[in-house]
Formats: sequence, C-alpha cells, structure tokens
Amino acid sequence: MEYDVVNGVKAALKELMSDNGLNATSFAKAVNVNVFVVRKWLNRVKDFKLKSLVKVADFFGCSLEYLCGKSDVFLSYRPQPMPPFNEWIKNVLRICGKSSYRLLSDTSISPSQYNSWLHGTMPLLTSLEVVAEYLNVTLDYLVGRANCL
Repeated sequence: MEYDVVNGVKAALKELMSDNGLNATSFAKAVNVNVFVVRKWLNRVKDFKLKSLVKVADFFGCSLEYLCGKSDVFLSYRPQPMPPFNEWIKNVLRICGKSSYRLLSDTSISPSQYNSWLHGTMPLLTSLEVVAEYLNVTLDYLVGRANCL
C-alpha cells in the first residue's frame, strides 16, 4: 500500500500531543486555533493547509518531514522564516533544473493549481508531497524552512 502523507500527519500529531500531555483543548489553546479545528485535524481532514502544518511544526519544534511521518529525525536544521511560496517555488524549480512546464507535464499538478500558487494561494500537503517527490527535495526545503535539499 502506498504511503498516505495525510494519515502520517494525523498519527504524528496524536503522538506529539500525547508525548507533551496535550489534549485537543489544551493544544488548540496553545496554537491559538479553535478546538474544532484541532479535532478536524485529528479525525476528519482529508488534506492539510501549508499554514496549518507550519504552525504545528513550529509549535513542536519539528520538521515537516517528521510531522508527516516521512523521517524519524525530529529536526536536523534550524527552521527559517518561510518565504512567500509563490516566489519560492520558482526558485526551487530553477535550482532543481526544472521548468514549470516540466512540473505540470510530469506530475498531477494542474496548470490552474500552479497558477493559483503563483497568485498567493497556499498549496495543500498532498500537492506539496507530489512536488517534493518529483524534485527529490524535502518538504521543509520545498516551502523554504530549510536551506538544504
């Protein structure tokens, strides 16, 4: 069975909350979100917004890779403030030697989806996973939290 990055986040989040003695209410208060949002993250969400992922990773001081269950390393770099994704994705493509045309041709990312990113919409986790896998970079590098591939 193929790895499900969304369920990876749910499992890691439950474990991190448990390890830190947090329930949904105390965690919601700590990260300044409604408790219903936390419950949705834990149970019903089908995908995660980038902003939510970064908020959770920053709170626990872990990498996105760890939070998604893709790495056993909690954190191997000092997180940087995340640059605007619409600017950063163009840099990452250039650094990796790929064009937006190749990205759209070789992956399931649609032109309208990519265009919405360029106009400021934040990508969802499942889309980030597709791009990170295609470019062979970490999620943290892809969103500008880490300065190494």
